[in-house]
Amino acid sequence: GTLTEIAHYADMIGDEGRNSHFAPIFENIEMAIERQRIADNCKEGAVAPDFTLNDLNGNSFTISSTRGKWVVLDFWGSWCMPCIKGMPEMKQTYKKFGGKVEFVGICCNDKQERWQKAVNDHTLPWIQLFNPRDIDYRQDPLVLYNIKAFPTKIILTPEGTIHKIFVGETPDFYKELDNVVK
Repeated sequence: GTLTEIAHYADMIGDEGRNSHFAPIFENIEMAIERQRIADNCKEGAVAPDFTLNDLNGNSFTISSTRGKWVVLDFWGSWCMPCIKGMPEMKQTYKKFGGKVEFVGICCNDKQERWQKAVNDHTLPWIQLFNPRDIDYRQDPLVLYNIKAFPTKIILTPEGTIHKIFVGETPDFYKELDNVVK
């Protein structure tokens, strides 16, 4: 679509245009194209993109360290009412699946203090990671997993592929987890 057309015109302008005072525009175009390419790779059946973020204690946690287990990635924010409303059911599900499923909360578009308070207020027992706003887009889980809405829950297979993506708070997520985790 449009990004491809813009890239085509940018190529036609060539190095002279790229090295002019328009250089920042070309960088933005290239970044947008790259972000879209990364996002397009995120689909069911694809290898789950790896990323590292800090947990509540400031320790880094890398998603590929969960290989060998079913994994739930829960993209949420303290500001997101449907996310907060769904927490009691997530807690029941976490209890139910015990050591069989690794749950990983990824707090996005939030302030660190608000995130920590929300985790404490709602006593969320699973791994909680904070996604800072100033992260490089090539390591940003929001870009890597093409997150467009909150909450988004993604089930990863023990082999590290994307099994299924659920946008919004939906009972389908819980049904699917029941179906695949024995």
